[in-house]
Amino acid sequence: MYFGGLESIILTAHVMKLSNSNYYIYYSTTLTATMAAILVTRTMAATLAFQFTI
Repeated sequence: MYFGGLESIILTAHVMKLSNSNYYIYYSTTLTATMAAILVTRTMAATLAFQFTI
């Protein structure tokens, strides 16, 4: 799956924050949900675009 520059930065920060997971549990959960939403939205958009090209 392709990740844009901003998403790569977010993922890198996410991995770094996990080393201090006690403080960042809520932050990590929110970030993971956000990333999932971005991927789902992107996948849906790509699927719709593909259907319109047929």
